[in-house]
Amino acid sequence: MRFMVDNLMKNISETSKRNERTLITTITKKSAEQLAEYLASNGIKVSYLHSEGNSDAHIKSSIIGSSVSIIVENGRIQLGRWQGIFFAEFDGPRTREVWCKFIPSI
Repeated sequence: MRFMVDNLMKNISETSKRNERTLITTITKKSAEQLAEYLASNGIKVSYLHSEGNSDAHIKSSIIGSSVSIIVENGRIQLGRWQGIFFAEFDGPRTREVWCKFIPSI
């Protein structure tokens, strides 16, 4: 983690010398707040933007994905030994729908 912060500080220094800005995206609101506080304490001008209150859910969803294709053969899901199917709700709790579409093999 220390390497990442050191690398970030170097990047900020280099971009500010070129009169440019650095955009930083974090996974959670808490990590964004902690990073903004750390940067400000090191003399870096920080603007912290968080619009909806659920931006971390959108980022997590884009990393994990929102769909999966599964092979069903003879009425049984075909998974590897250590594979499983999980539904992850990053913006809840709330009511969701799970849609399934079966496409016959060619």
